[in-house]
Amino acid sequence: MRNERQITSTNVPKAGIAQKPCVYLLVNLDNGAIYTGVTPTLAEQVWKHKNHMIEGFSKKFNITSLVWFEVFSTIESAYKQARLLKNSPFEVKQGLVEQSNPKWQDLYSKLNEGQPDSVLKAS
Repeated sequence: MRNERQITSTNVPKAGIAQKPCVYLLVNLDNGAIYTGVTPTLAEQVWKHKNHMIEGFSKKFNITSLVWFEVFSTIESAYKQARLLKNSPFEVKQGLVEQSNPKWQDLYSKLNEGQPDSVLKAS
């Protein structure tokens, strides 16, 4: 049996965007691997990535730095954008990040401070 961390209300960050559909990009800043995801609970989802609780590509390549996200009004519109991004070349994703986060800083800590204006785009 795997030793998995339990998610509780005290260890998962809360944020104003916590319950809004988002498309997000995570990267491993050491090797450049990039992951495109979609979720209605961004802070919780990124927390799971950072704690290696999500099996697959992001865990295998230690992709844990949140460098870009976009908020949507519906989960359907978020899924549509995520599909487009997943099929886009790296340069498209790179352009999105560099436009709003040119230093490729991990934005995860800003989720607890509220909504980082430089990366929020209501759709």
